[in-house]
Amino acid sequence: MLATDEYSIDAQEVATYNEALDSVEGYAQQAGAFMAAANTESLTESIDSYASQNNIVIGNYSALTYTQSVDEFVITWDNYGNATGWNGYLTNEMKDADDIYGAATYIIQHGSLANSDPQP
Repeated sequence: MLATDEYSIDAQEVATYNEALDSVEGYAQQAGAFMAAANTESLTESIDSYASQNNIVIGNYSALTYTQSVDEFVITWDNYGNATGWNGYLTNEMKDADDIYGAATYIIQHGSLANSDPQP
C-alpha cells in the first residue's frame, strides 16, 4: 500500500515561485542578448570605436543592460550614471514563439536543423 503525505502551498510560496520565474526570464533574455551582441561584429566594433574615441577603458563599466522591447544595449561607464546606448543591432535576429516551436517541430521530424540545408 502506498502512503501519501499531505502538502499544501500557500500564497507566499506561489508568489515567490512566480517572482523566480520572472527573474529567470529576465536573466535568460539578458544572457541571450549578450551572447548575440558578442557575435555581432558591427556592434562590438561600434562599442570599441566609441570607447577609443572617448578614451574609455572598455572593461571599466558599472552596469550593462539590454532592453528587448526597444532592442537597446546600455553601458553605464561610471558610478555617476554616464551611459551610452546602442540599439537596433539585434532586431533582425529576434525570434518569437512561432519560430521556436517551428524549429522544434522540424528537429523532431528531421533530426536536426543541420539537415535543413538542401544537399546537391
